[in-house]
Amino acid sequence: MYNQGIEFRLGVDAVKRGDFNWNIDVNMSTVKNEITKLPQEEIIQGTKKLMVGHSIYDFGFVTGMALIRQIARLFMMQMSRTLQHRNQT
Repeated sequence: MYNQGIEFRLGVDAVKRGDFNWNIDVNMSTVKNEITKLPQEEIIQGTKKLMVGHSIYDFGFVTGMALIRQIARLFMMQMSRTLQHRNQT
């Protein structure tokens, strides 16, 4: 497996007054990894599908995003039904 990445963190004490301290922190990172060798063509492990030439996050992320889109679609359908019901009464 090949891994490469960078992480950046910036923090500041925005307010310091007596016993009160307000900190603001920002953290950004990027990671690139690639599977370079497997004992077989592909391995499916839980929600992950591992393949040579791909990242360990390629297939899980797509599946996760599809799930989020499906949940959002169901939420919007329910909101539409609720609004239709309110308009009919």
